[in-house]
Amino acid sequence: GLAAWQRGRILAPRPHREATHILDGSVRKSGARVRISAELVDCVSGGGVWSDRFDRELSDVFTLQDEIAGAVADALKAVFAPAVRQVGSIAPQAFELYLRSRNAPPSMSRDERLDLAERAAALAPDMAAAWGWLAHLRAKHAVAERGDAPFEPLRVKAMEAVDRAMTLDPHMGPVRIAISELEPFAAYARREALIDEALAFAPSDSVALMEKSVLLSTVGRFADALVPTRMAATVDPELASAHGRCGILQLFVGKWREGHAELDAMRARWPGYGLNLAAPGAAHEGNWAKLDELIQHAAEHGAQPPGGLGATSLMFAQAVRAGDMGFANLVQGVAEAEVAGRGAASLEKLYALATLGRVDLAYDLAERSSYAAMFEPGTFYMAGGHNIDFLCSTSHNRPMIDDPRFMRLCARLGLVDYWVGRDRWPDCVDETPYDFRAAAKRLATA
Repeated sequence: GLAAWQRGRILAPRPHREATHILDGSVRKSGARVRISAELVDCVSGGGVWSDRFDRELSDVFTLQDEIAGAVADALKAVFAPAVRQVGSIAPQAFELYLRSRNAPPSMSRDERLDLAERAAALAPDMAAAWGWLAHLRAKHAVAERGDAPFEPLRVKAMEAVDRAMTLDPHMGPVRIAISELEPFAAYARREALIDEALAFAPSDSVALMEKSVLLSTVGRFADALVPTRMAATVDPELASAHGRCGILQLFVGKWREGHAELDAMRARWPGYGLNLAAPGAAHEGNWAKLDELIQHAAEHGAQPPGGLGATSLMFAQAVRAGDMGFANLVQGVAEAEVAGRGAASLEKLYALATLGRVDLAYDLAERSSYAAMFEPGTFYMAGGHNIDFLCSTSHNRPMIDDPRFMRLCARLGLVDYWVGRDRWPDCVDETPYDFRAAAKRLATA
């Protein structure tokens, strides 16, 4: 393994020429299926530059071998691809604005970051990095932060920055991230391909790594999502969201002690940030001492963390502890109003109702909801109660996952097509009381 190799590297005499990268991995077999995990590791930093997981039938092991070899070859091409150099000089003020936007602390609003990026690009019209970053922020604004403004004019502005950046540097990674963000939310495979393309050009780009992590957790691949998240936290130690995701992904796979430890460390550095991640986990675990600690932390630092739903999460956790059906009735009322008003109950309301014992009600609301907007450009389902992250977590959503109706909901969210089409399955695939793969394939065929 890598740790043993690193110890040997310290003790052994240096050869004339050293390897720069190591391919590590593991093989697990279950019946007629095999799971192969592979990771390409930088020998100097010890960090991963590429990883993937292959879940396949053993019917044609040679085809699988060729597929893995091709993926590794593509990763090596990306690692050793020549960098594109900036042509001409850059105004120091423009570069400073770009860095301030790129490395903004959690306390800086997204509007402020966008303003800094706009000013940097205006001062340095030939700075590819500034235009690539501006494309990403404009796309994020168009999809996630535009409020009541129409999507199309903001999409056009984002694509103007994309075109400018691509003209200056065709290998610009953030540009692919911007394009992926402008895709419909449920276009999981297309978005993943664009993110992978961005990482091929910039394997250590923290933004691309985080987008990869979010995409993988959205489709239920939490263990896989932890790899790019750790890389992002390593290359950008001040990225609070990366440290937070490391913790929440541990909770999603039921590693309570490890997850809470990472979230505790994050809140020690960024007080008030991340209560929305820790409180539901404490409730699902039944760790009431941790919940009391979080309530005390909220009282000291504010229950509403930046960009989060801390107060609501604490209310939910307290309701789970108390078995508070009054809270369940409140959630039901809000969900019913959502169906009547915008045509769809928020997914997080369904998780909450199922956790509080109202699984049939959760599925009734789901059947009466339309999630067609997920397949249209300009939707952002990681906000406003449509956080899909929880959906496939057996530690957070076991009541819904164990019900066979779960597969119909996943089909309506576009997840079944992704799993079957990509042959990449969520972590919960082998943990259900029904045949998950068979159910997914039947729905995909239908």
